[in-house]
Amino acid sequence: MWNNSFRCENSCLGADAKFASQEIPDNCIKCNKPMFDSWLWERYNHPVCDGCRDDLGEHKLIPRTEAKANYLLKDCDLDIREPPLRFWAKKNPHNPRYVTPLRFVSFASEPWQAIDIQVVARMLEIYGSWEEFEAEKKLRSTQKEVRAERNFEKKVKEMRQHIRGLSGVKIRQDKAHEHIYGEEEYNEDKDEYSKKCIECDYVLTYEKM
Repeated sequence: MWNNSFRCENSCLGADAKFASQEIPDNCIKCNKPMFDSWLWERYNHPVCDGCRDDLGEHKLIPRTEAKANYLLKDCDLDIREPPLRFWAKKNPHNPRYVTPLRFVSFASEPWQAIDIQVVARMLEIYGSWEEFEAEKKLRSTQKEVRAERNFEKKVKEMRQHIRGLSGVKIRQDKAHEHIYGEEEYNEDKDEYSKKCIECDYVLTYEKM
């Protein structure tokens, strides 16, 4: 088990090698003080010192599913679009001694976590501005409501047709229909009389002696 953990940690380091060449900035972009210690830089190349780190706000860790849902992003936006979005593969919760190698994290893998501020930046690259993003979000919400309404109307229609069908079966099982005729009419050309049922439109024709 120790060998597996060691190999996995080495894989993580190898996957992160492309970021290792980036030099750490002299100062934190928040407080402008020398950046001696920065977990955000080590994990995400985000130049904010530990003293300015906001774990509950803009620097909170956000999983893939939340990033896609909250900011209308696709897997390709997170994994393929340049520049690469750095993420952190957390330890497997079912086996704390095993670390998921970064290069083996699948597109649908839940251990994937990025920081919120970088996901927001990726969203702005795609939609251009918060205004455009909110407009797209509203459009998709409206389209979703329209689809839901259409599905509801379709189900109501199917239900009515089903009830109508059951009603038809019930009528056929009842006693024979008794016609209720309207007023008598006389056809001079044919010299015959007729009456029309007011319920089923059946026409009774007859002659008088």
